[in-house]
Amino acid sequence: MIDILLNVVIFLLASFLTTLLHELGHLIAAIFAKIKIISFSLGSTKPLLRKMNSRIYFKISGIRFFINPIASTAGIVRMKNININTPKYVA
Repeated sequence: MIDILLNVVIFLLASFLTTLLHELGHLIAAIFAKIKIISFSLGSTKPLLRKMNSRIYFKISGIRFFINPIASTAGIVRMKNININTPKYVA
């Protein structure tokens, strides 16, 4: 039983680190391209549960950082004038 729990913890930690490295690549590329960065998020920018504020929030050099350790298998780097909801090509 402990082996299963340990494997789950290792998997979640590896997922978190993989997502962190991936999103840091976007952040570094945006910095080198001199694109204004609005926020860097690991996990959801909203708390997983309303009553339990699970996210960590801080601001460095005008960039808002959100880390939600409970739901951290996704991430996003939001940049100024880049909208992920707008289709790139309109037919």
